[in-house]
Amino acid sequence: MGQKFSVALPSSKLMSGAAVADDLVRSGEKAGQHLIRLKDATPQLGETLGFSIRESKILLSGRAVTHGRFDFVISKNGQLSLGAGRHTLSGGAKEVLAAGQLKIYNGQITRINNWSGHYQPSIEESKLFPDLLRKLGVNVSGAKLQLYNREGQLIETISLP
Repeated sequence: MGQKFSVALPSSKLMSGAAVADDLVRSGEKAGQHLIRLKDATPQLGETLGFSIRESKILLSGRAVTHGRFDFVISKNGQLSLGAGRHTLSGGAKEVLAAGQLKIYNGQITRINNWSGHYQPSIEESKLFPDLLRKLGVNVSGAKLQLYNREGQLIETISLP
């Protein structure tokens, strides 16, 4: 298993981890989002990957292949985790700010979705994922946001500015 890394914001936006989490929760509440609650507590095997954020890109560490589709969670304390298994990535948390999948190519996010069997974020909650990632210092410009309903049907794809 890999390590979890805290996200470092660009120096022009440096804030403490608690301040980032508070800002993320506040911005979510203003937009009508509350914490996403766990809907399925079935135990899950998973893996947490090491990464860093540099120049607004996600750089995976310790992997021969640094592009692909990865599960992600943003915990309620504002920590981004990447790997396999959202319930594992969250440490079994009952609530998170975001949960889904990211497709990454050369450090750039190309797709974001809300596909999570354990947390099942709603479409409205999921529309806030790009802003949450931006607040963590990740560039999502040009990415596609794919929104699935709870039955697993693709409902909408949004091109991000």
